[in-house]
Amino acid sequence: MLRAFLLALIPLLLPLALTYAYIAVARARARRSGEEPLAWMKGPWFWALIAGVVLFFFVLVAYDVWEGYERGTRLEPPRVIDGKMTPARPLEEGEDNRREWDPGGTGEMR
Repeated sequence: MLRAFLLALIPLLLPLALTYAYIAVARARARRSGEEPLAWMKGPWFWALIAGVVLFFFVLVAYDVWEGYERGTRLEPPRVIDGKMTPARPLEEGEDNRREWDPGGTGEMR
């Protein structure tokens, strides 16, 4: 969960952090040279946000290409076994994960 959160958060916030650092350095240089410092509101915030969204989509596509499963791969869904979460896993060739519903009404899967 943390990995997915960081995968989305870092690409969105990185351009904003770089813009903040750029404006802070520009303001410090302007003060030292006696010029009027750059106003925080006049910074390129809009373009930093656009860059963050574009970077976010590039990261999602790259993650899908390099970390995802091939198209058509059958997966066994994640499930809880003995109180522990087991992640999804690809099924082997010929392996079947379909289970029949218990007609006895116990609510159990066979």
